[in-house]
Amino acid sequence: AALVTAPNHMEARLGKAISLRGVQDFDGARELYTTLLSEPSAGKVVYLNAATLEAKYQKDYKQAQELLQAYKSIDPTDTEVDTRLAELSTLQAEEAQRKAEEEARQKAEEERKKRQQEKMKELETAVSALQTDKDALASCEAAIESGVMDMADMVLEQGLMVIEAQEIEMAGDVIPFVEDTQSQLNDLKEVCASGGAAPSDDPAAPEAPPADGE
Repeated sequence: AALVTAPNHMEARLGKAISLRGVQDFDGARELYTTLLSEPSAGKVVYLNAATLEAKYQKDYKQAQELLQAYKSIDPTDTEVDTRLAELSTLQAEEAQRKAEEEARQKAEEERKKRQQEKMKELETAVSALQTDKDALASCEAAIESGVMDMADMVLEQGLMVIEAQEIEMAGDVIPFVEDTQSQLNDLKEVCASGGAAPSDDPAAPEAPPADGE
């Protein structure tokens, strides 16, 4: 009612600014506080409320500090302003720590994703190499009998699923299986290159005696 009957009344307009702050119209509240602070009749309550808006709701600690110091220049003996300034310093330190922790968390997350993406590229290369070597040994008897080819099929299936789904967090888990299977295929390459027969553990059989009459 006071605002309607006396729109220039300081207390009524201060109440309006507080109401705007309450409904999160921070720009409207700041504009009204700025108007109130420009008037000679602006007192302590206006400065403190304006500082509260800046510090608590806008996180603009520098502006809040300037407002408190502006009032302190008007009344240097007011100890409540000193208390507010001390509290503001604490809030600034806490906010700085929060931001630093958030930045560190974001950086760690970015680095983790980067490592996972690098592992995905490594997996793609390893799977491609394994597929090529498996295909090259497809007709090798030693490779088939060893069971490595079946293992390669299973490992390739899992690796390709991870790659196609771009599950970067799984790439590092699959790589050891691909590498192990690749190592087993590598061990068979020389055997396969020499003929592809599985090596025999039995000693060579003696030559048959010549037939009669030879």
